Amino acid sequence: MPNGGQPLARGSSLAWVSGITQITLHQGLPRLPNSPSHVELGRCGRIVDALEAEGLLKDRDVCKRAPVTLRVLLGEYSLEYLESATEAGTLAHIFGLESSDVDVDALLKAQRRTAGGTLSASRWVLPSRGRLAFNLGGGFQYAEPERGAGFCVYNDVAASILTLREFGYRAPCAILDLDYHQGNGNSVTFADDASVLTYSLHGAAWSHIRRSLMSR
Repeated sequence: MPNGGQPLARGSSLAWVSGITQITLHQGLPRLPNSPSHVELGRCGRIVDALEAEGLLKDRDVCKRAPVTLRVLLGEYSLEYLESATEAGTLAHIFGLESSDVDVDALLKAQRRTAGGTLSASRWVLPSRGRLAFNLGGGFQYAEPERGAGFCVYNDVAASILTLREFGYRAPCAILDLDYHQGNGNSVTFADDASVLTYSLHGAAWSHIRRSLMSR
């Protein structure tokens, strides 16, 4: 358990419920001009409200997470890609916007905070069997190595696994993706890594992994 087993201060790290479940709260992406309805700021907050209303969660159990560090991102991406991701044109392509509508700092901060929550949740479950953790804003599965797509600049799940590997975690990992769109980023990232199982249940119209793998 982090912080010597003591509850962590709200706003500094993660929280847990009933001693076995850890929740990270990600406030979502900033509101974008002409953006699809699912890119929406308050959905994570409403999920927390619903869990609290059912008595499954207390307000003090939910904390925000600091953004992921550059060191972690460099474990998955080249410096060249990370620098290109700070350009309005690159983000405009990833988010389907005009370059003039892109708020670079706001978008990257939201994505980095999400990746930070996923990594911290992953680290929290490792010391003890039976722990469950989830990040309400995680799952940027469309980002492949050196290429962002579909509102995903960084692949938080892949970055977390690669970081755990760097610090000595060698057990097999499994990624179960239940999104309507194929989790191509995870499949491409771990295509040559037999220790990571990637399993995606998605609509047949969104099976584009063959194109992604052939483009490597």
